[in-house]
Amino acid sequence: WGAVQDLNAAGNTAMYDGVVVSLNLLAEARKRDPSSKQLLFVLTDGETNRGFRLDDIARVIEGVGIPVYTIGYDARIGELKRLSQLVEAASLNASEGDVAYKIGNLLNAQM
Repeated sequence: WGAVQDLNAAGNTAMYDGVVVSLNLLAEARKRDPSSKQLLFVLTDGETNRGFRLDDIARVIEGVGIPVYTIGYDARIGELKRLSQLVEAASLNASEGDVAYKIGNLLNAQM
């Protein structure tokens, strides 16, 4: 929790680069433990303005086959939904309703 409080939004978001790196780490972990359940959660407060774009990496995400769950706050929700739908995951709009409840339900459904 302490590390989250120290984060600053600076507008240099390379979200899809982070997705690629994270999926690679998860794929490597799956090789070590094939029975593990691999999921990626992406929390974002804005849009990607650096690095890869969704269209650049969509086939890679589909090929890896690890669901990418997205939680966006004041974000491009439509694009986040597209990302999540690539491998049949959910996308949440944290700008609407009780976000803690929504995230809790999402996490409980995956455990």
